[in-house]
Amino acid sequence: MSMMALPLLQKKLPAIVSVLCFFALTLLLLLTQDAEANLKGQEEKYARSGTLSQVGYQRDYTSLYQGKLKDMKYAYNQLSSLKEYYEVTSQFLYIPDFPLEDHFLYLYEEGHSEDSKYLLEQGGSSTLISAVKTVQISDNCADVFSISTQEGRMLTQEDMSSLCKNIPDQTLPILVGADYADSLQIGDRIESLYIQKNISLEVVGILTPNSHITLYGYPLYLNRYIVMPSFVCSEPVDEADYIFQVRHYANKLAGFFPQEKAPEVFRVIEDLKSLQIGSFSFPTEGSLSGVYSQAIASIGISTHTLMILLIAVSLFLCPLLLFYLLNTNFQYIVFCYLAGICIKKLRWQTILSSAILFLLPFLLLFGYGKLTGLFVHPCVILLAFLWFLLSVVMIYKKLSANAILTYLGRNFND
Repeated sequence: MSMMALPLLQKKLPAIVSVLCFFALTLLLLLTQDAEANLKGQEEKYARSGTLSQVGYQRDYTSLYQGKLKDMKYAYNQLSSLKEYYEVTSQFLYIPDFPLEDHFLYLYEEGHSEDSKYLLEQGGSSTLISAVKTVQISDNCADVFSISTQEGRMLTQEDMSSLCKNIPDQTLPILVGADYADSLQIGDRIESLYIQKNISLEVVGILTPNSHITLYGYPLYLNRYIVMPSFVCSEPVDEADYIFQVRHYANKLAGFFPQEKAPEVFRVIEDLKSLQIGSFSFPTEGSLSGVYSQAIASIGISTHTLMILLIAVSLFLCPLLLFYLLNTNFQYIVFCYLAGICIKKLRWQTILSSAILFLLPFLLLFGYGKLTGLFVHPCVILLAFLWFLLSVVMIYKKLSANAILTYLGRNFND
């Protein structure tokens, strides 16, 4: 008998089960290592901000107006407590009798700046109000987007709560874009209407030219924008203030996180479902990444901890799978030995079939990685090499003349 089939592949079902187990383990390790690699590669402040994804918040105002404001504020506190939660909202601001050019108005670039003006009827009089281009940001956006001022100061964390003080004549600090520099100065005040609420604004800084916010790979230049703090609110004073706060916090709940924080974000989103204030989602770069992030979020452990657990399980399970295959196919190996095939050849043929068992999942993984953009970390390859070395040692120990004769019920010295 000069030729023999690969020993470990004689029984198809055990071989297929082993290949699937190898594939599942290495896929999980690949995903975990990919998340670790992305995290380490983006440890600096996300200056390009291309890694930011927005929390999707689908709200139903009809239900939110029915006593849900406290729940909304709780949800906001949970999201913002994760840190690296960046609030960027483009809610325009109405300014009465706006004296400047139309290029500061909402829809100007689309050629519809006239649609940004309308007469507000109040108490028998009318006032022309204009929707001015405005963004609301949290104080941590200055670093991530590298925004700076040519005059005055940037917005601070204290500015986010500037309207919570119970004092008269409160003002909200704002920044203005570079194109406002010839018309406004530090300390100027502007009366405005923001989501139907009268707010007095005070200019505290003028941005450097071409300051911009980059989201989804596209820059939003702030030269013609007013920049407001995404402020927090105290208890509403009346029904109108309550409605205002609901709409304001609906904007605040749609902030941005770095992609690599997806596991933590999914964990918080899962906890917020019980509030019944709307549905939350967090898109990731690929559907596979999203499934992975949601899975480890539901488990409730970190990526690093999961990686260590998977390595420990792999080092324990893979030798067991190989031992199982050796025992399952040992009768065939004994038959080959009785047919005259030497122990050395049996070992090499078994090692070859073991190599194929390891190779098949990794070929699948490399192909899968190419299609999905996953990164195969060197640690995964190193672990596979270690598995293979263990299989060689196990095969050499298991396949010996003494073991075969013992299986046949004889003593090696007979």
